Amino acid sequence: RICAELARAGIRPRRTLIFATWDAEEWGIIGSAEWVEEHRAELLDKLVAYVNQDMVVTGPNFGASGAPSMKPLVRSIARIAPHPDEPERTIFDVWRGDADDAPRIGTPGGGSDHGPFYLHLGVPVSSHGFGGRQGIYHSLYDTPAWMEKFGDPGYRRHRANATMTALLMMRLANADTLPLDPLEEARELAEQLDKLDDDFSRLNADILHEGLKRDVAELRAAAELFNTRRAATCDAALDAETLRAVNSRLRRLGPTLTRRAAGDGDPTAFYQNLLNGLAGGGGYRASRLPGLRAALDADDPAGLSHECVVLGGQIRAAARLLNEAANMLP
Repeated sequence: RICAELARAGIRPRRTLIFATWDAEEWGIIGSAEWVEEHRAELLDKLVAYVNQDMVVTGPNFGASGAPSMKPLVRSIARIAPHPDEPERTIFDVWRGDADDAPRIGTPGGGSDHGPFYLHLGVPVSSHGFGGRQGIYHSLYDTPAWMEKFGDPGYRRHRANATMTALLMMRLANADTLPLDPLEEARELAEQLDKLDDDFSRLNADILHEGLKRDVAELRAAAELFNTRRAATCDAALDAETLRAVNSRLRRLGPTLTRRAAGDGDPTAFYQNLLNGLAGGGGYRASRLPGLRAALDADDPAGLSHECVVLGGQIRAAARLLNEAANMLP
């Protein structure tokens, strides 16, 4: 409704917004998966990001998950959105509480419709909402009457969540340079690799591990260069052709970090994301660096070597995209 009112007022987004409701989610994410597979080529050519909304209000506590490149954007929007229970404060302030650090944003796992976009295409995704302890999920009590009397009287949290979503989507749709943060991606990737030190050592594969760390350091340096130049550049000073070229490279970062982009394995296989998958190949829990993790868990040196070659090659490809984008900026 927020976006519709803006459109009726003549305020239209610079990029296309698609609103979708998916069928057969509970039967295995079927509706969104089939749609993504049918439109795969066009989505890989055009899609910037996907914002998922699922069980958006089940309690009082705000939380979010997302691809690393989306996390700074989610936090920045939370800094300007008023909190429904304490309207004099922002969602970010209440979410952070007394902590000095920024609130944690989780890693997307499975069980909802972000999966086909993130795990299959590699497109950045995010999800947010208000949660908490409740016992009505998938029960006879999961009704509008329960929500209106107990869950969210007055629909204040629903309204706040819709405001947060609209602000997030409008920022993605209207920013001159796409508001994705490649540095956050590089930082998290480095952290995940560090956690595998003992596993690589167990297979006498420290050389492979160090090679991947060098690749990630190259990606991080490229991301730092891009972010520095982007911060120092006024978007208005960039001509339309330059903006399109820079945004094209930013948009391609996520899909580059997939097995399909590496030409490895079956291009129609569902799980393609090299950085994130699902633990055990299904379910809800996220698995970071799933190809490496599977080879390490299987004590498979040959498989590990192959995964390092594939992953390292795509990390370097992503770094090249960022360097190209940075060199287009003044």
